[in-house]
Amino acid sequence: MNIGILIPGFSDGERDWCIPVYLNLVRTLAQSDSVRVFALRYPPRRDSYSVFGAQVHAIGGNYRTAGLGRWLLLLRTIAEVLQQHRLQSFDVLHAIWADETGFAACVAGRLIGVPVVVSLAGGELARLPDYGLQSGRVTRWLVSQALACPDRVIAPCQHAADLAQHTALPALRIARLEVVPLGVDTTLFTPVEGNKKRLLAVGSLTPVKGHDQLLQALTRLPDIGLDIVGEGPLLSRLRDLASSLGVAERVTFHGGVAHDALPRFYQAAVLNILPSRHEAFGMVVVEAAACGLPSVGFALGVLAEIDGVGGIAVPPGDVEALAAAIRHLLDDPARLAACRQAARHLAETRYSLRSMTEGLRDVYCRTIGASGTSSRRDR
Repeated sequence: MNIGILIPGFSDGERDWCIPVYLNLVRTLAQSDSVRVFALRYPPRRDSYSVFGAQVHAIGGNYRTAGLGRWLLLLRTIAEVLQQHRLQSFDVLHAIWADETGFAACVAGRLIGVPVVVSLAGGELARLPDYGLQSGRVTRWLVSQALACPDRVIAPCQHAADLAQHTALPALRIARLEVVPLGVDTTLFTPVEGNKKRLLAVGSLTPVKGHDQLLQALTRLPDIGLDIVGEGPLLSRLRDLASSLGVAERVTFHGGVAHDALPRFYQAAVLNILPSRHEAFGMVVVEAAACGLPSVGFALGVLAEIDGVGGIAVPPGDVEALAAAIRHLLDDPARLAACRQAARHLAETRYSLRSMTEGLRDVYCRTIGASGTSSRRDR
């Protein structure tokens, strides 16, 4: 197949973990298919280069591109897709994120007669005070357009699919909605047995990730420590909150950590905690699972699916329930051990990089077949 992938940002090289799951996806797809990636906002320059055999076209936007510049960025993206199609015809276009990339893919696909797949990947359906693409009028319109026209819409987990079914987006025809879970590299993220005394939370230090709720829960767990991996604008505020709650001596902020250095943090923890206010999937849950680490957190994203098997999910925002679930699992060694085994099994089967790639290839093939477009292999 000749696959075009549109994405807000993509790796600037093989050692740049811009969005690890999609770098891994492209690397795997490119082993047997022709893959061209169109990166709208990162890297922030106009360029073409190769990553793991895939050709990457950086369109030249950046994360501050807005207003008229945003529309010019979309026009350049569409023009670049059309130009690349003239050089070598696409079989399918896949937009990751149902906003700018989804809109550009739908327009380009319609112009060149190529089927389009759009993946829900983040906050497209969220409308929180400080997070979500449903908050801005223009972005909300882009999301509605990105979900109105594609041949397939992909949700990364059943929770995201349910959210799509209940969202106020009349353009989304549910018959086109499918679930293909994201996948983790189970050769990088592996279990290691050890004496583990601490909780772990991995995520950017932003309001949506809910670290303040986790710190509040920690006050109810006086004998437990916490490692927080991630960076962001709330670092100072979270340090102050930890001090005011009396838990600062038990909390370590590690800052940003390279993706290939993350496994050792999962391997050193007893539980992974997901206190987010919104998750379309929650990649940290399956990364932890691949390391044999169960997750406890709010019933969002993939954690809602593995509740009772590879972890425990509690009602969103219920700090008391979060602390009680952590304590319950720590006080039950047999159940904790069973959750560890189940988590790794889930990562190896349902949430592996291989299963994600095979699932997407299946969607591509069925979408191409349904559109009457013949598959090409002229690489």
